[in-house]
Amino acid sequence: MPISQRPRHRHNRRKTSIAPMHLPPHPVHAWRTFEPIYGLLDQLQTGSIDAVQGKPVMRAWESNELVEVAPALDGWICCWKRIVSGESLAIDLKPMLALYRNLKYGVMLQDRHLLQAKDCTDACYQAYLRIPRGRMIEYSKTEQIQIELESLGIVETQECTA
Repeated sequence: MPISQRPRHRHNRRKTSIAPMHLPPHPVHAWRTFEPIYGLLDQLQTGSIDAVQGKPVMRAWESNELVEVAPALDGWICCWKRIVSGESLAIDLKPMLALYRNLKYGVMLQDRHLLQAKDCTDACYQAYLRIPRGRMIEYSKTEQIQIELESLGIVETQECTA
């Protein structure tokens, strides 16, 4: 059979999902990780945001569920604080903190806040593309454990965005 008539192989999802831990994440995985945050920023740029019972919501990671923005951003920022300190990165997370506080307390956002938050997210995305998967997974699991311990009341709740 000529090469031009051979059936094409489909993308093997397992091949990219079991990527080596000592290498940075695949660009597709990186985009999937940041897609909800960029979606939120794009939605805010239009001047509106979806809300359920008066609370702003966004699409969740790896699903189409709607989650409340404030707790999701709180977890995102706390995780990135771990990453920034653990990797000694020069990323300023203050624009994301300002965005979080404005959304949590219902304060009107200005264009400069959104631009600064997008620049901060871009810097995090670029750092994410350079850090090995294994270390990123360790940071996120540590943050998930912290959140679970707080929800069980084993440790005191500490908002890292406070």
